[in-house]
Amino acid sequence: MHFTSLFTVAALSSVALSKPASGIAAINDGASAQLQKRAGEVITTGAVGLGDDQVHSRLEINDLSSNRPDMWSLYIRTMARWKDVAGSDDTGYYGVSTIHGVPRISWNGVEQCDSCEGADGYCTHDSVLFPAWHRAYMALYEQELIKVALEVADSFDGAFGDRLKAAAQKLRVPYWDWAAAPDSGISVLPPSIAGQQVTIAGPNGDEIVDNPLFSYHFEDPSNVYYSPFTDWTNTLRYPNSDNADATSQESQAVGAFDNLQQNMQDQVYQLLTQCKDYLGFATDDASNNACANSLEGIHNTIHTACGGAGDNQISGGHMTYLPLASFDPIFWIHHANVDRIFALWQTANPEQYGASQTAPHSTWTIASGSTQDANSPLMPFRKSENEYWTTNDVKDFEAVFKYSYPEFVVGDQSRATIINYINAIYGSSSNETASSLSARAEQSDSTDADSPDQPRGVTPTQSNSTSNKAPGDNNGGSSGIGIGIGPISLSIGLPWGNPTKSASGNYPTMTGAWNGTKTGGYPAATGTSYPSRPQTPLDPAFIAPNGSVYQYQCNVQTPRYAFNGSYIVYVFDGQPSSNDTSTWLADDNCIGQIGVLAGGDMENHGIMSSGSVPITRHLQKQYKAGKLSGLSEEVVVPYMTKNLNWKIVYRGEEIHPNELKGYKASFLSGLLSPLLDGELPSWSNLIPQVEVTKGKSGGITKIVDGLLGGVGDAVGDIGDAVSPLLGGGSSHPTGYGSGSSPSQPQPTGYAPHDTEDSPVPQTTAAPVPTYPDEEEVVTVYETKVVTYCPCKESATTAALAQPSATAYAKAY
Repeated sequence: MHFTSLFTVAALSSVALSKPASGIAAINDGASAQLQKRAGEVITTGAVGLGDDQVHSRLEINDLSSNRPDMWSLYIRTMARWKDVAGSDDTGYYGVSTIHGVPRISWNGVEQCDSCEGADGYCTHDSVLFPAWHRAYMALYEQELIKVALEVADSFDGAFGDRLKAAAQKLRVPYWDWAAAPDSGISVLPPSIAGQQVTIAGPNGDEIVDNPLFSYHFEDPSNVYYSPFTDWTNTLRYPNSDNADATSQESQAVGAFDNLQQNMQDQVYQLLTQCKDYLGFATDDASNNACANSLEGIHNTIHTACGGAGDNQISGGHMTYLPLASFDPIFWIHHANVDRIFALWQTANPEQYGASQTAPHSTWTIASGSTQDANSPLMPFRKSENEYWTTNDVKDFEAVFKYSYPEFVVGDQSRATIINYINAIYGSSSNETASSLSARAEQSDSTDADSPDQPRGVTPTQSNSTSNKAPGDNNGGSSGIGIGIGPISLSIGLPWGNPTKSASGNYPTMTGAWNGTKTGGYPAATGTSYPSRPQTPLDPAFIAPNGSVYQYQCNVQTPRYAFNGSYIVYVFDGQPSSNDTSTWLADDNCIGQIGVLAGGDMENHGIMSSGSVPITRHLQKQYKAGKLSGLSEEVVVPYMTKNLNWKIVYRGEEIHPNELKGYKASFLSGLLSPLLDGELPSWSNLIPQVEVTKGKSGGITKIVDGLLGGVGDAVGDIGDAVSPLLGGGSSHPTGYGSGSSPSQPQPTGYAPHDTEDSPVPQTTAAPVPTYPDEEEVVTVYETKVVTYCPCKESATTAALAQPSATAYAKAY
């Protein structure tokens, strides 16, 4: 059964909400305000004017459920109450959820545009507006949640009521960090989300209640437009049938995230360290080739992992499909984390915010082909009765909506400290778990998790952190992207020496692009301490002769709406051990996956989606298992030529890559610099190792223009091809989905530095070297040069080479 039949139109004529009208009052500072609104009256304010009217941190879900009993009790009670608000109320849980997709109705008087027929809701995808639109959406959700929380708290008397009222002053939507290492003994998808019941504090002790985060109950699902969802009265994850009595198979979701976590950690770190272009960061639209991965692309994978891919007999769950996802309560804590990653990227790239793009398809209010930029209205979210929020408006989330995240409230709040937290949570030597930093947010000297907060001002202080505390411990066994010896950035003026040469002419190498020096471990951020964890030093086999770390990744470009439904691309080392696609994510040979999120009537749009699966961590494990003799290109490229495979799965069935017009997969090698305190590491531009993918269905056979991640502007010209690969200069073809980000000229010798807090010397231009005629010169950035030699190995290269070893081990 194909998804086109799955997404059968249920009722097109007039979509009417059948829930009975009812009201619920929200009490704030003794003033009663009716939640029921007339069209045009709902203004998105976030937490402004609610509670104590201070900036408070969104907390990680494990911290909230484990360490803050009063706030957790209030949050669970609030969600249960809010979900019962009438569907006719725009500000009820159901009403707010309808904004994203179905049931294809106007919200708050914001009507459909004339040429937007067939659009599922207001949500922006494949769009430069994706991060900011969802930020405003979360702010609306949060404000209505807080209003209900204030009423819930006011309904309790006595000491317990006082505790809930205190918690209501600072309540924010929790986030779920699905990429960081999980807390000890807890699955990545924790019981607080996956359990059908939860324990909360009550006036007479603990109470066991139904978990409102497990699902949402529809009084009448017929309005959600698509089948079999019109028959399901509850949101489902990994449904066990298409029948009306279907139930969730939550254990499959739990297992999926446990298997995904390490690669998602690497993907997030790759995004935060590699991508320097706002448009490339914001959207998975592959027509912008500046970044291999994107915030939207990573977000898509989480969606499909939450709902499940389904099979040829059973649909995936609500989270798997764009028009239906927002009804599942997990949507909101997932998107809080998406917004958090957006905030972290903003901090790391303060000069990169906003871009322009031609809308690739219609939403409820955005016409296909219209120009969208940082001043475009984020409909339907009103800033006032007569204007809407814009991307530029929501940049300062603390000032505008009065929420923050632990990275911005723990320690000295400097940019350097926040960047250290990025390295500590997602880098290879990560020493923070999903909730460990959150547990230190908004705490007074008391050990009571719900003791009074110390409210923050709106604007965090920006200063250069120079902490000399001892380095944090490694998360034992953690590998992947990065190097655990300290952050080097291009901002620091790396001492580029003469280029080195590859030991072989069969494939280019990035080793000579870096002549950085190793540093000691970076100090812990000011005002913080890290949990004690065993430290695992990085194996010398993972480090290039110049001190950088070998990096590898598989980039994919694929048509997003090829099937009018979501699908998954798996990346393998070899072949899966079973033909059962439902077992592939847990297969020992599976390196990672890319979820392609789709749904609705978008089958005919030729939109290409991009994604990237980091492979470094997997190769490091293969080395430790004795299957590789090292991680240099000379070892890895022949191994991956033999073993790298990708498989496409739609509704449980494997799809041949040739069936997807425009599908391309590439394998790339590069280097990542060591760390210095307060800086993210820097990437060399990556080189496509065509030898690995040619001859494989869907694999690139030459360097071509427009390949995902910016692999190339000219066939055969490696220098021009490599330059825009990831974050370098790239051309953006005009047409649907094309766009550009603000840029500034970067003359030779320019070294980017983001703020006045961290002044750094500019790099000097690399001297122009001379080479034998038979060598080919490959330019990487403007300040670095590397060569590879098709002739005999030079004495210099031989001296730098690692100890001799077989190209790759014989046992696979």
